[in-house]
Amino acid sequence: NVEGNRVVAFYLQKRDQDKVSLFGDVSPFDVLGFHGGFEFTSNHYPNSHPFGLVNSTSYYGLQNDRDYSPSVGFLYSPLEWLKFFGDYNWDRYNWRLNMNNSTGVLAQGKDTVNTFSLGSDMDIIKNVLGFRIQYTFSEALSEISNSAPAVDYPNTISTWHELLARFEYQINKNVALRVGYYFNALKGKNYGVDIMQQWMGFASSPGDSANSLLSQQRSIFLGDQLGGPFTAHVGFIALRLKF
Repeated sequence: NVEGNRVVAFYLQKRDQDKVSLFGDVSPFDVLGFHGGFEFTSNHYPNSHPFGLVNSTSYYGLQNDRDYSPSVGFLYSPLEWLKFFGDYNWDRYNWRLNMNNSTGVLAQGKDTVNTFSLGSDMDIIKNVLGFRIQYTFSEALSEISNSAPAVDYPNTISTWHELLARFEYQINKNVALRVGYYFNALKGKNYGVDIMQQWMGFASSPGDSANSLLSQQRSIFLGDQLGGPFTAHVGFIALRLKF
Protein backbone atom coordinates (compact mmCIF):
# COMPACT_ATOMS: atom_id res chain seq x y z
CA ASN A 1 0.00 0.00 0.00
CA VAL A 2 1.37 3.47 -0.95
CA GLU A 3 0.70 6.44 1.34
CA GLY A 4 2.02 9.70 -0.03
CA ASN A 5 5.61 9.07 -1.06
CA ARG A 6 6.32 6.12 1.20
CA VAL A 7 5.38 2.47 1.06
CA VAL A 8 3.69 0.83 4.04
CA ALA A 9 4.31 -2.91 4.34
CA PHE A 10 1.50 -5.07 5.74
CA TYR A 11 2.85 -7.85 7.92
CA LEU A 12 2.49 -9.08 11.48
CA GLN A 13 5.48 -8.96 13.78
CA LYS A 14 3.90 -10.54 16.81
CA ARG A 15 0.72 -12.32 17.88
CA ASP A 16 -0.43 -13.21 21.39
CA GLN A 17 -3.12 -15.91 21.46
CA ASP A 18 -5.31 -17.29 24.24
CA LYS A 19 -7.46 -20.35 23.49
CA VAL A 20 -9.92 -22.33 25.59
CA SER A 21 -11.81 -25.50 24.58
CA LEU A 22 -14.42 -27.37 26.64
CA PHE A 23 -16.34 -30.49 25.56
CA GLY A 24 -18.66 -32.90 27.33
CA ASP A 25 -21.41 -35.45 26.81
CA VAL A 26 -24.10 -37.07 28.94
CA SER A 27 -26.34 -40.09 28.35
CA PRO A 28 -29.38 -40.06 30.67
CA PHE A 29 -30.80 -43.12 28.85
CA ASP A 30 -29.28 -45.97 26.88
CA VAL A 31 -30.94 -44.75 23.69
CA LEU A 32 -30.44 -40.99 24.16
CA GLY A 33 -27.32 -38.90 24.57
CA PHE A 34 -26.48 -35.20 24.54
CA HIS A 35 -23.18 -33.47 23.82
CA GLY A 36 -21.92 -29.90 23.90
CA GLY A 37 -18.81 -27.84 23.55
CA PHE A 38 -17.37 -24.35 23.68
CA GLU A 39 -14.31 -22.85 22.06
CA PHE A 40 -12.89 -19.37 22.57
CA THR A 41 -9.89 -17.89 20.78
CA SER A 42 -8.47 -14.41 21.35
CA ASN A 43 -5.66 -12.91 19.26
CA HIS A 44 -3.85 -9.66 20.01
CA TYR A 45 -1.37 -8.06 17.61
CA PRO A 46 0.80 -5.60 19.57
CA ASN A 47 3.24 -4.83 16.73
CA SER A 48 1.17 -4.87 13.56
CA HIS A 49 2.77 -1.72 12.07
CA PRO A 50 6.48 -1.78 11.22
CA PHE A 51 6.76 2.03 11.55
CA GLY A 52 5.38 2.38 15.06
CA LEU A 53 2.39 4.10 16.64
CA VAL A 54 -0.37 6.08 14.94
CA ASN A 55 -1.13 9.39 16.71
CA SER A 56 0.87 7.97 19.65
CA THR A 57 -2.14 5.84 20.61
CA SER A 58 -2.48 2.66 18.55
CA TYR A 59 -0.71 0.59 15.94
CA TYR A 60 -1.73 0.63 12.30
CA GLY A 61 -3.40 -2.52 10.99
CA LEU A 62 -5.19 -5.37 12.74
CA GLN A 63 -5.46 -4.78 16.50
CA ASN A 64 -7.22 -7.88 17.84
CA ASP A 65 -9.82 -10.53 17.03
CA ARG A 66 -11.95 -12.91 19.07
CA ASP A 67 -13.89 -16.02 18.14
CA TYR A 68 -16.66 -17.69 20.22
CA SER A 69 -18.10 -21.05 19.18
CA PRO A 70 -20.58 -22.89 21.47
CA SER A 71 -22.36 -26.02 20.18
CA VAL A 72 -24.93 -28.58 21.36
CA GLY A 73 -26.26 -31.82 19.90
CA PHE A 74 -28.02 -35.11 20.50
CA LEU A 75 -27.91 -38.77 19.44
CA TYR A 76 -31.07 -40.88 19.60
CA SER A 77 -31.04 -44.64 18.88
CA PRO A 78 -34.60 -46.02 19.13
CA LEU A 79 -33.60 -49.25 17.35
CA GLU A 80 -30.37 -51.18 17.04
CA TRP A 81 -30.17 -50.43 13.32
CA LEU A 82 -31.48 -46.84 13.40
CA LYS A 83 -29.93 -43.64 14.75
CA PHE A 84 -30.95 -39.97 14.59
CA PHE A 85 -28.59 -37.10 15.31
CA GLY A 86 -28.73 -33.32 15.39
CA ASP A 87 -26.36 -30.46 16.07
CA TYR A 88 -26.53 -26.69 16.52
CA ASN A 89 -23.47 -24.45 16.35
CA TRP A 90 -23.23 -20.69 16.93
CA ASP A 91 -20.14 -18.80 15.85
CA ARG A 92 -19.27 -15.19 16.57
CA TYR A 93 -16.12 -13.52 15.30
CA ASN A 94 -15.13 -9.96 16.28
CA TRP A 95 -12.17 -7.98 14.98
CA ARG A 96 -10.77 -4.46 15.32
CA LEU A 97 -8.66 -2.75 12.66
CA ASN A 98 -6.90 0.60 12.36
CA MET A 99 -7.48 1.16 8.64
CA ASN A 100 -5.96 4.62 8.08
CA ASN A 101 -2.43 5.55 9.09
CA SER A 102 -2.93 9.33 8.96
CA THR A 103 -6.35 9.77 10.60
CA GLY A 104 -6.48 6.70 12.83
CA VAL A 105 -9.87 5.54 11.52
CA LEU A 106 -10.92 2.38 13.36
CA ALA A 107 -13.05 -0.36 11.81
CA GLN A 108 -14.82 -3.04 13.84
CA GLY A 109 -16.37 -6.15 12.39
CA LYS A 110 -18.76 -8.77 13.73
CA ASP A 111 -19.58 -12.04 11.98
CA THR A 112 -22.26 -14.34 13.38
CA VAL A 113 -23.17 -17.76 11.99
CA ASN A 114 -26.01 -20.10 13.00
CA THR A 115 -25.70 -23.69 11.75
CA PHE A 116 -28.25 -26.51 12.15
CA SER A 117 -27.72 -30.12 11.14
CA LEU A 118 -30.10 -33.12 11.25
CA GLY A 119 -29.50 -36.62 9.98
CA SER A 120 -29.93 -40.35 10.35
CA ASP A 121 -27.73 -43.46 10.09
CA MET A 122 -29.32 -46.77 9.13
CA ASP A 123 -27.86 -50.29 9.03
CA ILE A 124 -29.77 -51.75 6.10
CA ILE A 125 -27.74 -54.97 6.36
CA LYS A 126 -25.91 -55.18 9.69
CA ASN A 127 -22.12 -54.78 9.32
CA VAL A 128 -22.48 -54.88 5.51
CA LEU A 129 -24.57 -52.03 4.08
CA GLY A 130 -25.28 -48.70 5.73
CA PHE A 131 -27.05 -45.53 4.66
CA ARG A 132 -26.71 -41.92 5.90
CA ILE A 133 -28.90 -38.93 5.08
CA GLN A 134 -28.07 -35.50 6.48
CA TYR A 135 -29.26 -31.93 5.96
CA THR A 136 -27.35 -28.82 7.07
CA PHE A 137 -28.52 -25.21 7.05
CA SER A 138 -26.34 -22.23 7.88
CA GLU A 139 -27.06 -18.49 7.99
CA ALA A 140 -24.32 -15.88 8.32
CA LEU A 141 -24.40 -12.14 8.99
CA SER A 142 -21.37 -9.87 8.58
CA GLU A 143 -21.42 -6.32 10.01
CA ILE A 144 -18.67 -3.70 9.66
CA SER A 145 -18.75 -0.31 11.43
CA ASN A 146 -16.22 2.50 10.98
CA SER A 147 -15.41 5.53 13.07
CA ALA A 148 -15.67 9.03 11.52
CA PRO A 149 -14.92 10.27 8.93
CA ALA A 150 -15.49 6.84 7.34
CA VAL A 151 -18.97 5.33 6.93
CA ASP A 152 -20.32 1.89 7.78
CA TYR A 153 -20.39 -0.84 5.14
CA PRO A 154 -23.71 -2.49 4.23
CA ASN A 155 -24.36 -5.78 6.02
CA THR A 156 -23.61 -9.01 4.17
CA ILE A 157 -26.08 -11.89 4.63
CA SER A 158 -25.67 -15.41 3.26
CA THR A 159 -27.45 -18.75 3.61
CA TRP A 160 -26.06 -22.21 2.94
CA HIS A 161 -27.96 -25.46 2.29
CA GLU A 162 -26.35 -28.90 2.08
CA LEU A 163 -27.93 -32.33 1.60
CA LEU A 164 -25.96 -35.57 1.81
CA ALA A 165 -27.21 -39.05 0.86
CA ARG A 166 -24.62 -41.83 1.09
CA PHE A 167 -24.41 -45.62 0.99
CA GLU A 168 -21.47 -47.48 2.53
CA TYR A 169 -20.70 -51.09 1.62
CA GLN A 170 -18.36 -52.84 4.04
CA ILE A 171 -16.07 -55.05 1.94
CA ASN A 172 -14.23 -56.25 5.06
CA LYS A 173 -13.47 -54.85 8.51
CA ASN A 174 -10.81 -52.47 7.15
CA VAL A 175 -12.15 -51.58 3.68
CA ALA A 176 -15.44 -49.93 2.73
CA LEU A 177 -16.87 -48.51 -0.48
CA ARG A 178 -18.89 -45.28 -0.34
CA VAL A 179 -21.27 -44.03 -3.01
CA GLY A 180 -23.19 -40.82 -2.48
CA TYR A 181 -24.64 -37.50 -3.56
CA TYR A 182 -24.15 -33.94 -2.32
CA PHE A 183 -26.40 -30.97 -2.99
CA ASN A 184 -25.14 -27.49 -2.10
CA ALA A 185 -26.82 -24.10 -2.47
CA LEU A 186 -25.49 -20.70 -1.45
CA LYS A 187 -27.50 -17.49 -1.54
CA GLY A 188 -26.28 -14.11 -0.38
CA LYS A 189 -26.96 -10.41 -0.14
CA ASN A 190 -23.75 -8.54 -0.82
CA TYR A 191 -23.62 -5.08 -2.37
CA GLY A 192 -20.23 -5.88 -3.88
CA VAL A 193 -19.04 -2.26 -3.76
CA ASP A 194 -15.34 -1.61 -3.22
CA ILE A 195 -13.60 1.72 -2.53
CA MET A 196 -10.17 0.73 -3.86
CA GLN A 197 -9.26 3.41 -6.41
CA GLN A 198 -8.14 3.40 -9.16
CA TRP A 199 -9.13 -0.18 -9.46
CA MET A 200 -12.68 0.26 -8.27
CA GLY A 201 -15.33 2.96 -8.15
CA PHE A 202 -16.53 5.15 -5.31
CA ALA A 203 -18.89 4.02 -2.53
CA SER A 204 -21.74 6.40 -1.70
CA SER A 205 -22.77 7.61 1.76
CA PRO A 206 -26.37 7.83 3.06
CA GLY A 207 -26.29 11.66 3.12
CA ASP A 208 -24.90 12.19 -0.38
CA SER A 209 -26.76 14.68 -2.60
CA ALA A 210 -28.23 13.76 -5.97
CA ASN A 211 -25.46 15.61 -7.80
CA SER A 212 -22.84 13.82 -5.71
CA LEU A 213 -24.35 10.43 -6.53
CA LEU A 214 -24.32 11.22 -10.25
CA SER A 215 -20.62 12.11 -10.13
CA GLN A 216 -19.59 8.95 -8.30
CA GLN A 217 -18.27 5.99 -10.25
CA ARG A 218 -20.12 2.89 -9.08
CA SER A 219 -18.65 -0.45 -10.10
CA ILE A 220 -18.40 -4.10 -9.13
CA PHE A 221 -15.30 -6.19 -9.72
CA LEU A 222 -16.68 -8.82 -12.07
CA GLY A 223 -13.69 -11.10 -11.52
CA ASP A 224 -14.72 -11.75 -7.93
CA GLN A 225 -17.24 -14.59 -8.17
CA LEU A 226 -16.23 -16.34 -4.94
CA GLY A 227 -19.09 -14.86 -2.93
CA GLY A 228 -21.79 -15.20 -5.54
CA PRO A 229 -24.86 -17.46 -5.24
CA PHE A 230 -24.62 -20.95 -6.71
CA THR A 231 -26.06 -24.45 -6.65
CA ALA A 232 -24.00 -27.61 -7.03
CA HIS A 233 -24.77 -31.31 -7.52
CA VAL A 234 -21.93 -33.69 -6.73
CA GLY A 235 -21.85 -37.47 -7.04
CA PHE A 236 -18.92 -39.36 -5.57
CA ILE A 237 -17.37 -42.80 -5.15
CA ALA A 238 -14.78 -43.27 -2.40
CA LEU A 239 -12.77 -46.08 -0.87
CA ARG A 240 -12.46 -45.92 2.91
CA LEU A 241 -9.51 -47.65 4.61
CA LYS A 242 -9.09 -48.24 8.35
CA PHE A 243 -5.85 -49.28 9.99
